[in-house]
Amino acid sequence: MNETRVTVHGNVVSEPIRRPARNGSVFTTFRIGTTPYRRTAEGKYLDGETSFFSVIAFNALAANAVSSLKKG
Repeated sequence: MNETRVTVHGNVVSEPIRRPARNGSVFTTFRIGTTPYRRTAEGKYLDGETSFFSVIAFNALAANAVSSLKKG
């Protein structure tokens, strides 16, 4: 199976919610917002457009996410 791994650095913008799956396992959902910035020739930093991502975590990652992450 091919898997794509992505790393997003940003802020959690919604409280993580633990939900039951149809098969009896649990998963956690939350959203992350990230704003890229770049340095201009004058040495100033400019913010880019903010992107928001929906995240779904399963198994042990889901348990860790719901217990350790919070909005903000």
